[in-house]
Amino acid sequence: MNTNEKFMMQLDNLFESYFQELRAMPDEDVLDGEAPSSVKARALDMLKSAKAEAGRIRLATARSQMQNAKVAGDDFTANVSLEQAKAYIAQVANDQRFTLAARKLGEMQDEEVMRLYQQIRRLESENPSGSNS
Repeated sequence: MNTNEKFMMQLDNLFESYFQELRAMPDEDVLDGEAPSSVKARALDMLKSAKAEAGRIRLATARSQMQNAKVAGDDFTANVSLEQAKAYIAQVANDQRFTLAARKLGEMQDEEVMRLYQQIRRLESENPSGSNS
């Protein structure tokens, strides 16, 4: 048994003994004289604050990722005309790396064509295996 495993076992034993001691204590001792409702309310407030903060962090991360994706996407469409994008999409339509069979290129709106072109180019740049370029 290595040192790390011994340490983990000792830590587990310590936690287990504290947990058993806590379970054996009367509620009054655990709550230190506070009313259970006030402890519960405080805990719920802390949980609500933590959820709100986590939400703010997730939103900031998503915004950052969206901005990065937009900037990266602009690189792929900077010098590409709509006709070039359609021609490229038609060229890769039979590529097994992409699922384009159900798409009707002639019926797609211009923005959707450019977005699809962007996605294809981004996927190709992230996974360059294959010979379509």
